[in-house]
Amino acid sequence: MLTVLQQKKLTTLFNNLDADEGGTLNEKDFQLVLDKLANSRGIKPLSLQYAYLRSILFFIWNNLSLADENHDAEVTLSEWLNYYENLINSDSYGQILKLQCSVLFALLDENENGEISQQEYVDLVSAYGVDPSWASKNFAQLDLNSDGHISEAELFTLMDEFFRSDDPQSPGNYFWGSY
Repeated sequence: MLTVLQQKKLTTLFNNLDADEGGTLNEKDFQLVLDKLANSRGIKPLSLQYAYLRSILFFIWNNLSLADENHDAEVTLSEWLNYYENLINSDSYGQILKLQCSVLFALLDENENGEISQQEYVDLVSAYGVDPSWASKNFAQLDLNSDGHISEAELFTLMDEFFRSDDPQSPGNYFWGSY
C-alpha cells in the first residue's frame, strides 16, 4: 500500500501531467506538454527535433497507458495510484525505473552532452506546470554531488527516492514540484 507521502507525491505528478486539467491523463495532455516544451526550446513543429521530442513523450504515454484499467484511453488518479503501487512493489521495479530514467534523461538532456543543466531541468518541469522560479531554486537540492548538473546516475537516485522514499527530506521527492 502506498504511504500518505507517496500518494501526495504521485498525486502532484499526476496533476502536473494533466496539462488540460481534465482530471484524467490522456494523449492530449502529452501533446500539450510537447507543445510547451518545444516552444520553450524554440523547436518548430515539423522539425526533426520536434519529431524526436514527440517520440519520447509518446513513448512515455504509451507505457503509461498500461495503467488504463478500463481501456478508455484515459488514466484516472485511482488507476495511476494503483499502477504505481503495483510497480513499486514489483520484482521488475528496478529494471522499469532504469528504462524510465533513460527515457526521461533523453528528454531532459536537450543538448545531448550527457548531463542535465539547471535550464534543461527548469524547461522540462515548467512544461509540466511546475513554477519555473521554484524549479530554478530547487535544482541545487537535486544536484546530489554539487557539480552543477544532474547525471543519469543522479537522476536514477532522484526518481527512486520520488517513488519509494517516505522521508520528506529526500531530494528526489521534490523533482516534480512541491507537494
